[in-house]
Amino acid sequence: MATAIVMLGLASCTRGDGGVVEAGDRLTPPADWVERRELVVEESLFCGGPAPCPHLEREWDIAGQVTVATVEKVFADLGSPTVDETAPGCIDMSQCRFTFSDGEFRWELAIVHDLPDLPDGAGLHVQLAE
Repeated sequence: MATAIVMLGLASCTRGDGGVVEAGDRLTPPADWVERRELVVEESLFCGGPAPCPHLEREWDIAGQVTVATVEKVFADLGSPTVDETAPGCIDMSQCRFTFSDGEFRWELAIVHDLPDLPDGAGLHVQLAE
């Protein structure tokens, strides 16, 4: 019994955020974006599944249309993000994803605007690069 308790205690130990919070802070959202949620999933022995550990998720409420120029300013301290400019949601910026990797971290910023079933917003996911 004592062994099981020790094993459970060790398995639930976290190992830190792996730098994903600091990496997320390298993005500069516009002043009018209002942060509505932040989630940090630290590395642990239970990591696995569809969302890798560690990772960071942040969401913002956005006011008005976001342009490619706006997103480029958000990524200014990192470099130019990759985007599929031919995707229908990226042409009108209604639903578009931008990605960037520096070899250590991978950033993904999703923009949603003027869609009937989703609130306008921006969502960031940062994880260790694969």
